[in-house]
Amino acid sequence: MRYSYLSPHSPECPALTARTTLLRICLRVDAKTLLPRKLRGRFSPEEVGLHVRHYEMMVILDPELEERTVAPSLDQFLSIVKTDGGTVDKVDIWGRRRLTYEINKRTDGIYAVVDLQCTPETVAELDRQLNINESVMRTKVIRPEIR
Repeated sequence: MRYSYLSPHSPECPALTARTTLLRICLRVDAKTLLPRKLRGRFSPEEVGLHVRHYEMMVILDPELEERTVAPSLDQFLSIVKTDGGTVDKVDIWGRRRLTYEINKRTDGIYAVVDLQCTPETVAELDRQLNINESVMRTKVIRPEIR
């Protein structure tokens, strides 16, 4: 860290009082030196605004749903992302596939993979809403760049 020392008699020193007899040293710490080396020179979160991150979400839906109703039901949930300022990059519906193991006494499921960019709070809310819905069997959200 880099410190700059001020004299206790300097008018810039906030610790200066008229009756102070002890030697006080005021430290001015440069804010950039407190950041890790990787983050120095980059924008702070306040300067950037929202923490928009890239996420990939896989959803396994109930096989009793008709495949033509899958896209509209996903769009209903993905409206949460759009209202919070995020974007949905790609919705890829894989269709009906056999599960590796039974989930809720079912051996098949309709798979859908969604690429989206939004804040962590939005992803948490989206995951919560999907888990409440009875037609959603499983969800998995990952950040592809962290794998």
